Amino acid sequence: EMVIFVIGLILLGIEIFVIPGFGITGISGILLMIIGLTMALVDNSAFKFEGTAAFAGIAKVFLRITLTVIGSFLLTLWLSSKVGSTRFFSRISLSAHQERSEGYISIDVHQKEMIGKTGVAHTMLRPSGRVNIDGEIFDAKAEISYIEKGEAVKVIRDEAGQLYVIKLETE
Repeated sequence: EMVIFVIGLILLGIEIFVIPGFGITGISGILLMIIGLTMALVDNSAFKFEGTAAFAGIAKVFLRITLTVIGSFLLTLWLSSKVGSTRFFSRISLSAHQERSEGYISIDVHQKEMIGKTGVAHTMLRPSGRVNIDGEIFDAKAEISYIEKGEAVKVIRDEAGQLYVIKLETE
């Protein structure tokens, strides 16, 4: 019984740490653990492998183990929702909300308006640096090659809060 349980535990460990997802290895590990626990709870000295009484004994223990596993899982879910809302955990966990009305935004939407505008490289872009467009300084990235400080640039796109610029050819 213990060997079956340990093999199930090893299979479940392999599923968690080695093989991604939830597949045959994890299911086999859980089943072997339940079978090992069931067999450990069956009275081996008085157990006779004959008739329906033997099957009834195994089914009774198997049902007890299965209900215990399901019950403990549900109890864990319920307790985790209760523990997270206690005063103790509310003091040590972050619960602040960043509202847009207070000025919290993920990226500057003003940068989208910069597409197509021209400016000057505020620092050297190799390939990242800063550009000055209409008197404002923005983080930027050179699309092609390096751009020296003071050269004219044009914004071609805005991606993930980063302006992408190209060097304007002077004529």
